[in-house]
Amino acid sequence: MVEEIKEGKIPLEDLVIHTQITKNPEDYVQMAPHVLAAKRAIENGRKISRGSIIRYVIVKGKDRKDPISKRAIPLEDVDVSDYDPTYYIENQVLPAVSRIVEALGYSKEDILHKEKQVSLDSYFS
Repeated sequence: MVEEIKEGKIPLEDLVIHTQITKNPEDYVQMAPHVLAAKRAIENGRKISRGSIIRYVIVKGKDRKDPISKRAIPLEDVDVSDYDPTYYIENQVLPAVSRIVEALGYSKEDILHKEKQVSLDSYFS
């Protein structure tokens, strides 16, 4: 999965983050990723209001230090080549699987760099 994300082989639908807007977009003070994605959708002519589900993708920034909120783009406005593989690997995949892989004797670095190649069968022998 990590390699497929790095190589851009993951469909955008599998990378979408879904968040519901709980207020009207103009009422938010804090500019979280879903709020800025909602405002971008409005700028592009979409109707967004309280209760809308915002579907967005985190894209590569011009500067790696760009905050995530500035890189949250509505799904409809993203090309598959735009997504940020590093964000998805470090913030979506690794946190979700780290406990499992660490229990099997792997580290996050092993997963990122494919350093260990052991089959599950070796744990049951």
